[in-house]
Amino acid sequence: RRMALITGGRAESTEKGFDTGGKQWTSHCATGNKSAWLLGRTDDTQRNDEEQVLKFVEHCANAMGWKVNTIKGKLSAIANRHIVFGHPNPIPRMERVKRMMQTLRREQGAPEKKLPAGRDVCTMAKAIFAEEGHSEADKAVFDAGVNNGYSFMFCGGEFLYRDGQGFDGAKVLRGK
Repeated sequence: RRMALITGGRAESTEKGFDTGGKQWTSHCATGNKSAWLLGRTDDTQRNDEEQVLKFVEHCANAMGWKVNTIKGKLSAIANRHIVFGHPNPIPRMERVKRMMQTLRREQGAPEKKLPAGRDVCTMAKAIFAEEGHSEADKAVFDAGVNNGYSFMFCGGEFLYRDGQGFDGAKVLRGK
């Protein structure tokens, strides 16, 4: 029961992610015959712990091809595992790991952001459709479809989730 109380404050998906990350960390450590527990008390053992985490981050980035946020999640899993089992979080004291993550983030570049389905995207879609040489009737139908979809996104989106029941057509159409 104690473990359930310690880990129960997080979403189930977060705990599953931490569990997976912890297993990956443990597996990585086992391949090098190292302990998964980073309990360094002296400068030398803390340096060895940091070296072990640096190798893990490097493996995640280079061999696995994971993005920085994924690796960050794995580091959080390591920290979580230590905390849950009553050990201090070893990650914050590892300055070289922080620097490696900063470098990886810089090398990764800016994230590719998706355009929000807003007014600008609708206007752009209408302009592209118009440039393709469609008839005026087709343009009117296309404009109506885009406008209807855009307004539904705001008017109907809040009705799609209903107490875990999913989509309720009557609620979307009538607001009830």
